[in-house]
Amino acid sequence: MKSKWQLVLFVGLILLLTSSVVGCSASPTETIHTPSSETPSTASPTERQTYTLNVRISPPGAGFVSCPGNEYEPDTQVTLTAIPSSGYTFDCLGGNVSGSSATTTIVMALDKSIIAHFKELPPPVFSEVEIYDILESTATIHWNTNEPATFLVEYGTSSAYGSVTSDTVWKDATDWGRVTLRELKPQTTYHFRICAVDKDGKQAFSNDYTFTTLSPKGLFSARLFPFIPGHDPSVLVEEFYWVMRLNTNLFNGSSQTITVTKVEFLYEDGSVAFTLPTSASAMRESKYIIPTLGRSGLPEIWKNWQLAAGSSLFTGIEFDRVQPSAKELEGRQVKWYCLDANGVEFVVTGEYSPLP
Repeated sequence: MKSKWQLVLFVGLILLLTSSVVGCSASPTETIHTPSSETPSTASPTERQTYTLNVRISPPGAGFVSCPGNEYEPDTQVTLTAIPSSGYTFDCLGGNVSGSSATTTIVMALDKSIIAHFKELPPPVFSEVEIYDILESTATIHWNTNEPATFLVEYGTSSAYGSVTSDTVWKDATDWGRVTLRELKPQTTYHFRICAVDKDGKQAFSNDYTFTTLSPKGLFSARLFPFIPGHDPSVLVEEFYWVMRLNTNLFNGSSQTITVTKVEFLYEDGSVAFTLPTSASAMRESKYIIPTLGRSGLPEIWKNWQLAAGSSLFTGIEFDRVQPSAKELEGRQVKWYCLDANGVEFVVTGEYSPLP
């Protein structure tokens, strides 16, 4: 009987111990938190070690901002300067800073983001493009721009051009330019355009322009006029005056030196009265006229047969035995036969005028 109660007492003790252990275990609804490196810091801003400065450029590549770094200790003063790239200009600052000044100073008390805005510069603009002094083989072009630039000119017989001035027309930047195109073909239409490059490398082209070179013949003038000793050259020669000499001159208004091959004096019906130069025998056979080369070394000019650009050549014929009246000379002409710089022959005709 005693052993039975001992057994019961032992079992009860075991049950009591088991009940105590189950009562210390965690409830299924409870969560145990453990420190983790991924847990965000709850430190106050004054406990931060550094602040970050983020700078962006708009548009990308248009410039940069000079600053000593992007991580700063609290309350650090940072001076920033926005610097444009070639072809751009500074516009304004945005983000956590605003203003139109390219330089600003900020205090790093928080993380900050700044945007530097830039604007693209326009290329040069042309104005007052002029073409003048157009001759048979040259033409001069002048233009202005709204800013200093260096220039060159493309030209040719079509809008495809094909030729260009040998080097920059104006190597030193200026806001205007001028160039003379040379070795052009007579009576030919040319196209040209001007290229300008400013100090920022911005390039601009003018519109397409055209001009037409002149005929060599149209740049020469000849005169045939009477010479009367003692007569005032500013006074018209009356019809009844007797004429001692018939003079002529040729003016070269072109840009080239030409060669004179002969000069013909014509009657009013167009037949040839006399030709210079001529042989001595032909001179003796002439009924009314003998040649003269004038004065001031003109024989030397005739010897070389050359007439330079912008120059005049003078000669005449003197009437021997019978001197015609001014009335009889009306309708007469003179023809100058010439070769241009390319060896092409042309003829310049001059009409008789009673005014010397």
